[in-house]
Amino acid sequence: MMWRILPGACLLAVAWLTGCQSRPTTDLLTLPLPAAASQPWAARLPSGRAPDAPVLAVRRVGLPEHHQDSQVRYREGTSTVAHWPGVSWADRLDVTLTEHLAMRLRGALPGWTVCVRTCPAAAPTLVLRVDLSPFDVQMPEAMLRAGVHWWLDAPSRPAATASPVDTSPRLDGQGRTMHTIPVVPRTPAGQAAAMAAVLDRLSAEVADAVTPPPITPIPALSP
Repeated sequence: MMWRILPGACLLAVAWLTGCQSRPTTDLLTLPLPAAASQPWAARLPSGRAPDAPVLAVRRVGLPEHHQDSQVRYREGTSTVAHWPGVSWADRLDVTLTEHLAMRLRGALPGWTVCVRTCPAAAPTLVLRVDLSPFDVQMPEAMLRAGVHWWLDAPSRPAATASPVDTSPRLDGQGRTMHTIPVVPRTPAGQAAAMAAVLDRLSAEVADAVTPPPITPIPALSP
């Protein structure tokens, strides 16, 4: 009886091993780093400045529901959503966008501490919230359409006409723009590069709206 069972077991084992070897691999995709962060010395820079530096807290970027998984999606028409086969995001797209936006803001706001998850214990000076909708690559045009809505509030700033204990948020700036960016090349990497270009524009716009921190003059050296 055993000699009849063993060949079948061997065939099953061979089929299982063959299936493992022929299983398609998945490429993990992320956004390209900003120019400054790609330099070797950038990784050694401190994430913040002086202990009393103003703090900008970046909240997680809001995205449409069809971007809430690991598939790299695009639109084939007005009502059809498809995805690139064999490719997935290395991390959740909203997490990746938030982290990469913070990287760019650190470069654009050198006098600020920009934090995402690990922020100082004290209330931040400003809080940035961002919604991206729509945020889709349109095929076959190979164009990324990105509707960007951002706003800053100052959670620790009391109202001018309120009592000193009132710490309700105060709107400190906002913007709403629509970007159309070519996807070159027409690949997942090209799609990621177009999304990173949206963050480049967004970080520049936010940095312009943030009030620069006061600069303490350096005392002159006595002769």
